[in-house]
Amino acid sequence: MKLEAFLNINTNTRMAIRAALAAWVCLLVTEHFYLDRGYWAILTALSLITPSLGASIYQSFMRFVMTIFGCFVGWGIYLLFKHQPEILLLITLVTIFIIVYTLYHDYVLRMMATGISVVMLFSFLGGWDLSLLWARIYETLLGAGIALSLNALILPEFSKNEVKKELHYLIEKIHHFATDIPKAQSLAELISLQSELNDLEQSRLNLEHSYELARFELFLRRAKRNYYDMLHTEVNLLCFYYQALLNTKISALQHPEAVRAYLAESAIDYYESRIGQGLVKLDSMNLPSLTKTRRIS
Repeated sequence: MKLEAFLNINTNTRMAIRAALAAWVCLLVTEHFYLDRGYWAILTALSLITPSLGASIYQSFMRFVMTIFGCFVGWGIYLLFKHQPEILLLITLVTIFIIVYTLYHDYVLRMMATGISVVMLFSFLGGWDLSLLWARIYETLLGAGIALSLNALILPEFSKNEVKKELHYLIEKIHHFATDIPKAQSLAELISLQSELNDLEQSRLNLEHSYELARFELFLRRAKRNYYDMLHTEVNLLCFYYQALLNTKISALQHPEAVRAYLAESAIDYYESRIGQGLVKLDSMNLPSLTKTRRIS
């Protein structure tokens, strides 16, 4: 019972434990190898402690690649304008603006801007050279490697668990919508279903986000990845057909001209047929169990 309670600690506590261990490991490595810029490794490791392994793989890879790219771009800018400090200051302020502006979206652009800003700031503190570039690269690689290892080994959590939860929730919504839409005959009833369809679309977008991260976790498991790919595709198609079906029904009632009505009826029959086939196919696929693996809090 005590072990089960320990394994069920929440995500924030897990991340805090991994962060403390990451800082400790980085300090040990820095002291052992006498690294001059060990703070870069520590800051990198702490920033890459993520809620799930999929997010850690994605962010670690992008941080390393975009750090190198950003540093080379920043170095090029520095060489071009090193005798014009006002231009370097302007570029520094622009990159800081981009870093803050993209804080909750566009991780790739934020990491590139961070790489450029580091070069710009060092240019004001004494200059930038090849030794600093090399230190920035290997310290970032060290921090990313430590963070990724700890996210994988110490109380790990997986994006695929979030995908399972989102899949079950979304498929339940799909079946609920499949029951409601045939009952709606009047224009008012159909329009009232739009909010339900909006909720369905939001759930689909949540699944999309979780699935993108889960693909990194399933990179070496082709059969499992193909299985999730099929589920993901079927759910996306059903959401699309429901959107098209509802819009077509609303349009047919709003514009009941003979030609429009005939075309709408044909489209409705097609969408209903595809939805029926999709539901049968979805029901025939074994959904991943939520009880076998731990959910992300």
